[in-house]
Amino acid sequence: MRKKISIELFEEGVKANVYSYRINNGDLEYEKFIDAFIDSDYSKDYDIIDDVVDKILLNGAQERYFRPEGKMLDYLFAIPQRGLGCELRVFCLRINENILILGNGGIKPKGVNKYQDDPTLNQIAEEMQIISHKLLESINNYSTTIYQKEFIQIQKIFI
Repeated sequence: MRKKISIELFEEGVKANVYSYRINNGDLEYEKFIDAFIDSDYSKDYDIIDDVVDKILLNGAQERYFRPEGKMLDYLFAIPQRGLGCELRVFCLRINENILILGNGGIKPKGVNKYQDDPTLNQIAEEMQIISHKLLESINNYSTTIYQKEFIQIQKIFI
């Protein structure tokens, strides 16, 4: 079954805007992440991620805030960056320093070295890589246009 992806503004910041996406008119993927972890046993880890998102809104989506997760030529990253001792990961597409698309995420237990080793994280990351590929294609052919920190026009994405 094909999935319709809608990219929507989640929060406007000083230097960057944060977007998220919904699948087939469901909840925003980042809202699903928030609902799952804000009041959970991982609330301290969630707070770390929330603080990083606040810094991105204020300072821009600088590379130092992320851990690279994807392949060459896709925009896939994860928050938080390495070294914070956080077991939660939220996947995102860093389009540039002004636009970030937050997706869903989950728990990456200490014994798991790569997101590919966890079925839930792997599914989210692979889905976001497909979205990244389709979005890059539409930016390159001008079906999707960006001005500063905003999507002016977004081509419909189906995966």
